[in-house]
Amino acid sequence: MKLLPLILFLSASHLCLSQNDFTALYAKAKTHYQNKEYAEFTDAIQKAVLVHPYHQGALYYSGVAAALNSKPEAAISFLKKAILIDSRYDLKNPDLNSLNDRRDFVDLLSLQETMNTPVINSQAFLQIKDRQLHVEGIAFNPRDRSFYFGSIHKRKIVKVAAAGYTINFNETPDKEMLSVFGLKVDNRNRFLWACTSPIEEMEGYDSTFRSKVFKFSIPYGDAIDSYEPPTDVRNSVFGDLTISRKNEIYVSDGKNNIVFKVNESTKKLEKYFESPEFANIQGICFSDDNTQMFIADYIKGIYKLNIRTKQLSKIACTLDLSLKGIDGLLYYKGNLIAIQNGVFPLRSVKLILNKDASTVVSFRTIDRARTDFNEPTLGVIDGRTLYYIANSQWGGYDATHHIKPFDDLEDIVILKVNLDDLKER
Repeated sequence: MKLLPLILFLSASHLCLSQNDFTALYAKAKTHYQNKEYAEFTDAIQKAVLVHPYHQGALYYSGVAAALNSKPEAAISFLKKAILIDSRYDLKNPDLNSLNDRRDFVDLLSLQETMNTPVINSQAFLQIKDRQLHVEGIAFNPRDRSFYFGSIHKRKIVKVAAAGYTINFNETPDKEMLSVFGLKVDNRNRFLWACTSPIEEMEGYDSTFRSKVFKFSIPYGDAIDSYEPPTDVRNSVFGDLTISRKNEIYVSDGKNNIVFKVNESTKKLEKYFESPEFANIQGICFSDDNTQMFIADYIKGIYKLNIRTKQLSKIACTLDLSLKGIDGLLYYKGNLIAIQNGVFPLRSVKLILNKDASTVVSFRTIDRARTDFNEPTLGVIDGRTLYYIANSQWGGYDATHHIKPFDDLEDIVILKVNLDDLKER
C-alpha cells in the first residue's frame, strides 16, 4: 500500500516534532547545500536526521555533510543506510571524493552495483485482464484451490477458480464496501475476511465513509457481518489482517497505528494493541504457535509482539538489507517473507530469523528489480509456495486520483515461487 503521511517522530532529545518541522529542516538543508553554504547545510541536515532518522534523503545528505567535514566513518555509515533504502543515490558526487581511496567506500560502490542487479526466482503464475481493478490483497482457498483478489478501485472481490476463469465473488456488493485491502480465508468455517477503507482512488469516494472489516460466506459470497472501529478512532486505513489459530481476526490500521481485534459478539472492532513506537504499520502475521505477532512498520522495520505479555520489541538487522518499506509480511517455517515496495529497487525477501526471532541473521532475495514490478503488495503461502501480487498499480491514476485509461495500464501479474528452493545471495 502507498505510504501514508507520517505524523510524528521523536528527536534525540525526545521532543515531538511534526512532519512539517522535518520538511522545513530538510528543505533548508538542501537550499544551503545548493548555495554551497556548508556550515549552515551541516547544521540543518544534522537536525533533520535527528527528527527523521529513517529518511533516506536525510541519511544521504548527512553522509555528504560528514564527508565535507572530514568525518569519513560517519559518512560511510550514513551513505550505506541511504543506499540500502534507495540504491539510486549518487556516490560519484564530487563532494564525496575524499572517500574514494577508502576500502569501505569501494565496498559501498560494489554493494550499490549488486543492489541494482535484478534477481528473479519467481515465475508468472496468473494474469488478470481487468487492468482497472487495481488489486491489493490476495487470499487462497485450499478446498477448491481458488484465489480471491481485493480491488482498490472497483470496491469488490473477484475469485479466480482453479480452472482459471474469473468471476465476481460478491455478486451484489454491499454499498458500504470500500477499497479492499487485506484478505484472509478462514478455511475451517468457510469464511472470507476482508478489510476495507475509503481511498480517493476508489469509485464513488466519499470522505465520510468509515473503514470496515467484512465477513463473507465463501459458499454464497454474501456479507454476513461487518465491523467498524470505535467512534473515537477516525480516518482508519486498514492495510492487512491475519487470523489466529483460534480463528480470531486482527487488523492493522496504518493511519492510527492500532492493531484491532474483531469481537463477533459485539459486532465491533476492539483496540488490541497500540504503541507510540509505531510510525505506519502495514502487514501483520502470527508465528505458527501464535505466541508472537509480527508487525511491519513501513518506516521503521519489523516488530514482534509477545501475545502473553504484550511486550513489543524491534527485530534487529545489521546485514546489508533495509527492513523499511515492507507492505506484505508472512510467516514461514520460523522465518519471515517480506514484500517491499517502499525501497528501491522493489524487492521481496525471505528473512532468516534466529531462534527467539529477535534478529535477522541472513536473508534470501526472492525477486529484485523485476521489470514487471509496479508496486508489489501482499502475498499468500500455500504449503511451501508463495503467491504474490507483482504490480498492484498504485501509480495507475492521474493527479486527481482518476484511473488511467485501460491501454495505459498493464495486466495484473501474480507471481509464484517455491520458498524452499531459494539460494543465499
